[in-house]
Amino acid sequence: MNQLVHLFHRIRTAALPLAFAMPVVRLLGFVIVTAYALRTLNPGDMGLWYVLQQIASLSAAIELGFGATVGRHASYYAAGSEEVPTFGLAAKLTANSSPRFDLLAGLVSACRRLYSYFGAASVILALVAGGLWLTHGEASMLQTRSQFAAYVLMAFGAGFNLFGLYWLAILLGINQPRNYYAFMIVGLLVNYSIALLGLWSGLGVAALASGYVIWNIVPRVLARHKILRTIPASTWAHVKRARLATIWPITWRGGLATLSSSFTIPITTVICARVADLDTAGSYGLCMQIALLIHVLAASWQSVKLPLIAQWQAQHRFSDIRRLCRQRMALSLLTYAAAAAAIIALGPWVLSLIGSRTPPLPTAQWIALMFVVGLDLWVGLHSAALLTENRVPHLAPFVVSALISAPLAWFLGRLWGVWGLLAAPAIAQITWSYWWTPMLFWRRVSRKRELENA
Repeated sequence: MNQLVHLFHRIRTAALPLAFAMPVVRLLGFVIVTAYALRTLNPGDMGLWYVLQQIASLSAAIELGFGATVGRHASYYAAGSEEVPTFGLAAKLTANSSPRFDLLAGLVSACRRLYSYFGAASVILALVAGGLWLTHGEASMLQTRSQFAAYVLMAFGAGFNLFGLYWLAILLGINQPRNYYAFMIVGLLVNYSIALLGLWSGLGVAALASGYVIWNIVPRVLARHKILRTIPASTWAHVKRARLATIWPITWRGGLATLSSSFTIPITTVICARVADLDTAGSYGLCMQIALLIHVLAASWQSVKLPLIAQWQAQHRFSDIRRLCRQRMALSLLTYAAAAAAIIALGPWVLSLIGSRTPPLPTAQWIALMFVVGLDLWVGLHSAALLTENRVPHLAPFVVSALISAPLAWFLGRLWGVWGLLAAPAIAQITWSYWWTPMLFWRRVSRKRELENA
């Protein structure tokens, strides 16, 4: 009985169930909200929705990866580090080092002003650059009031995303993934409720954009409340703002790597709308969204442990890192393969059952898309683990992949359509990222055995 009670307590307090619950909630949202949208919106509106999502995501890249760097620094401070070098880590810490709440408070103080600038810049970029992309050429993609409203709402949603992004980054960084995923789930539920109400009211694609805006507000407000309660009130009396200039060198490198990832696979949805049409972009975006959803679900095995891995890096517990990464990466890849196979087998039947007006890609193309995204998962698992060292050694192959993939997708997409869009990122990444990034991680973590016993 005591063992059962202990097991129940571990499940109740663990982050992994909530980490899996988040993509499950997103999947349910797809089944309910997207299913309703697929029945009520035409393929052109759905194609525009997927394009708007990518524009908002790309405009958020102006943050240049500060959030990821801030989250890692929060992990190091929570582990007891008094300072973090520009690159790499400081001297070995003991496992019982006390959290540096004063440094965490200084990090929060420094981020407040910086992220207000990021949020404003993201709105302007989404409105101006996104607007030019949507309206240039012979035919504008914004034909109705609902489409124009969705475009404006998505631009401001991208801004709200950045205004409070650092709260979520710090919450995850101080090893509170359970609260992080709980807050994200609350945001998703509110998002879907508003989107359903808007679709039922006849707001069209603007209903989906309204839910997106709320999703970018609710979790950040909850994370802010939790962090301000976690850091002792007395700490704020004499807080010393962190000097973000010291983390800029690692930040721009991490940000450029993240931006390069966006210009490798996700950018193909935006390109599809130009080299094909919005109807094709609707089918392509639908299948891409499902694949990326499975990507997030599978990566959850490892992502919930990244703050802990960062703390282990500071404590030189490299054998534990090797053991944990082997287990979690294997689980992630097996989960993705199983989910992808199930979706490809059942997806067309489910879409037909719900009466979707937007069809999926042909089976062969859907399999190819799942395979390309699966290879990206393989690379992403290793690059995420590399970042816990407070270094970005995989920057060069990521940039090379982006420089090859985006223009190649435009060229091949015009020649071969969807097949060309899928071939481009595969060709780009096989040149370097697919094999070099994993090899680099295992080589680096294996060479640190002598540091572990120092």
